[in-house]
Amino acid sequence: MTKPLPLTLLCIIALAFSSVTVPAGAATKKKKVIFPDVKKALARELPKAAIGGTLNQTLLQFGNLLNIPVTADWGGLENVGVKRSTRVSVRVPKKISGEKLLELILMRVSAKGKPLSWYVSSGVLVVTTQQAVLGRKSLTRVRNMRKPVARTVTRTTLRTHSFKNEPLKNVIAFYRNVSDVNFHVNWKSLANAGIDKEEPITLIAKGVSLSKAMDMITDQLSEGKDKYESVYWMVNRGVVTISTGHALNTNTIVTIHEVGDLLFSAPNFKGPRLGRSTKGAGDESSNSQGIFDLGASGNTTDTVEKETAAETRAQAKSSLEKIITDSIGEEMWISGGGKGSIRYFRNKLIISQTRLGYMLMKQAGVLDGFKQIK
Repeated sequence: MTKPLPLTLLCIIALAFSSVTVPAGAATKKKKVIFPDVKKALARELPKAAIGGTLNQTLLQFGNLLNIPVTADWGGLENVGVKRSTRVSVRVPKKISGEKLLELILMRVSAKGKPLSWYVSSGVLVVTTQQAVLGRKSLTRVRNMRKPVARTVTRTTLRTHSFKNEPLKNVIAFYRNVSDVNFHVNWKSLANAGIDKEEPITLIAKGVSLSKAMDMITDQLSEGKDKYESVYWMVNRGVVTISTGHALNTNTIVTIHEVGDLLFSAPNFKGPRLGRSTKGAGDESSNSQGIFDLGASGNTTDTVEKETAAETRAQAKSSLEKIITDSIGEEMWISGGGKGSIRYFRNKLIISQTRLGYMLMKQAGVLDGFKQIK
């Protein structure tokens, strides 16, 4: 006859089975990983900023300041002469966005001709070289600017445009109906500039396009206002958008332009020397001298300063950058407290600017001389 198991042993077996009992579905439930929204953090304004030390310490301070994870591609950075121990200090006594603060940090440690940049991967901000960022297939930092829709939607020519103290909302409704084009008006931004829906519009014109009429109306609304409070119109994905400079001067977009032909400098080489005789023909003592030689000796080495191709190229870059920055005002760029920046990568010109900046550059015609790649 089999002896019953001791009571103690039965209790141990019962406890063992009860300890491994798992509620249904609990074993397969995984904790969801939530990545921080780095872009929102970078857009947040800081009352002031004062960080510094080594670059490694500064990036850690920057991450703690915005509560986002920050790392660096130290291998790539060291290839352009930037190390963990590179010293950097940034002090901004006024309001500044996280993105602009990061740009200031990178600008201060970048070696000449070897700019730094950054991208976001899986909720982590990665600092690296601009070359590495441009080479990434899925480029987060460089947002492709959609080519603006041609103003074909506004080429409709009307026989007459006749408004006399007509409310702005009625004028917009009229053009929306006759052109069969969608209009979007940022009334909030217009209200901040002192313009409401009842703003009276007077326009008497014949045989002009809707595009020209919109220029005339926005010029009327912008009279006496600076470029930030002025009213602009643009075509975005087939929709005519009307807004103010302040509203268009928020987020930045990046375009890449081919400028190799503008930066090209002809090599400095000696051409063929055309000789002449200073005495009669057949005279063995005749002195042959090049007709383009300067002075009795023809030696211009000491009088003409030779300029290398690199120096000429650097001057061309500097001149082109100045033309672009001056066209819309220094205050539109980071160096003047704005949001725009200009960088070079080989024969490419990389411009980061707001929509307002691009509209002003387009009006100035400074981007017409070279091809836009992105």
